[in-house]
Amino acid sequence: MDDGYNKEDVLAQEVNSDSNQYSDSPPISWIEPGHSGISKSLGWYVIFGIIITAVITLDILLLKYYTLSAVVLVSAVALVIYYKKPFSEISYTISPDKGIYINQTLHPYEEFKSFGVVQEGLLYRLVLIPTKRFGQSLSIHIPEQLGEQIVDTIGKQLPMQEMKTDAIDRIIRKIGL
Repeated sequence: MDDGYNKEDVLAQEVNSDSNQYSDSPPISWIEPGHSGISKSLGWYVIFGIIITAVITLDILLLKYYTLSAVVLVSAVALVIYYKKPFSEISYTISPDKGIYINQTLHPYEEFKSFGVVQEGLLYRLVLIPTKRFGQSLSIHIPEQLGEQIVDTIGKQLPMQEMKTDAIDRIIRKIGL
């Protein structure tokens, strides 16, 4: 049933109204490949399989917590399915006064108390810290050429704080998850 409502048209209207209100700060948009565009080689899958097999074997022989083996196996299968699905593009638009649109879903500035930028090798990641105590932070890879413009736009709405990559993030990046 077509009710004449189109999410993309509404987003375009909201973004256009933002740019009319803030001619000095137009919305910033870019598209990024999903999974950060990283595909896994056959060698990665072989090593991953060996590690999963070793963990399950140790569990069965030493710990005998069969639930742990089931959880490890289900998690491994889910991860392989996740990396095997085709890459999808993610569109980002930063509105000067509303917030951040990720694939037409608005994340208003009111959800966040501050933001920061983390450099990971040659890539930059924008991290928005939630106002809710147990809220999830929002992490977005940003193109280097738009970095200063993005920081200036968000900086008008939220305070910037220094961010560092924590140990878990470093481990995850190191093993390529």
